[in-house]
Amino acid sequence: MADNTSEKGSHPTEDQKKAMYDNLSPEQKQKQTYTEWVKDAYSNQYENWMPWIEDKYLAWFGTDNKASYATK
Repeated sequence: MADNTSEKGSHPTEDQKKAMYDNLSPEQKQKQTYTEWVKDAYSNQYENWMPWIEDKYLAWFGTDNKASYATK
C-alpha cells in the first residue's frame, strides 16, 4: 500500500487520489463523481478515527471513559 501514500505519512496525495479514482471501473465512475468519491473516502476515514480521538480526548481532559461519559 506504500504506492498509494505519500512518503511523509499514510495520507494519499491529491494526485494519488485521482489515480485511484481513475482506476475505478466505468460503472463505479458513473455512480459517483470524483468529488462524491472523495467525500465517501473522507467519511469512512472519519468513522474509523473518531472513536479513537474521542477516547484520547476523554483520557487526556476528562475523568471518564467513553462509556461512562455517554451515560451522563
